[in-house]
Amino acid sequence: MPSRHPPAPSIRGDIPILDLLAIFPESTEILAAYGLACFSCPFGGSESLEDGCRAHGFPKEVTKALLNDLNRLLTEKPHKEEVITITKRAAKEAVKMAKQEKNAKGLRVQLDGQGSFCMEFRAKPEKDDRIIKGKDAAFPLYVPRLLFSRLSGATIDYRGGRFQLDLRSE
Repeated sequence: MPSRHPPAPSIRGDIPILDLLAIFPESTEILAAYGLACFSCPFGGSESLEDGCRAHGFPKEVTKALLNDLNRLLTEKPHKEEVITITKRAAKEAVKMAKQEKNAKGLRVQLDGQGSFCMEFRAKPEKDDRIIKGKDAAFPLYVPRLLFSRLSGATIDYRGGRFQLDLRSE
């Protein structure tokens, strides 16, 4: 029986530009090649990629070509170690906090719409989430597949009264 692999994550036009830059920093080169300096534009983060293209007068065909180029670069990225570490301290705190939350079965790492990552308790993973369980952590972490390549190698800890996401330096 053939194995079923989920489709590769892809960048869609409705992604907020700040989120695109946060999860895929390499996209700045492609955006610049299309004449978009979203990384330095005062409006760039508050709109979707499609809205930004429309604001710059791009025809739909050019926006589609930009998305194709971004997705091609995404698929050509070198393969990174696919691991996210959850410290014992973070797992213990997550279990403790989950008891106070309604239906909290896992902790989801997501984008906050401002170009940063945040974590939120969830009852279940979303359709495109990968489920990560640490060696010593019984509490699962839900990570959207598109974010996984950016977060791979990161560590989630609990310090200063909050969860901390420490990205691996490249």
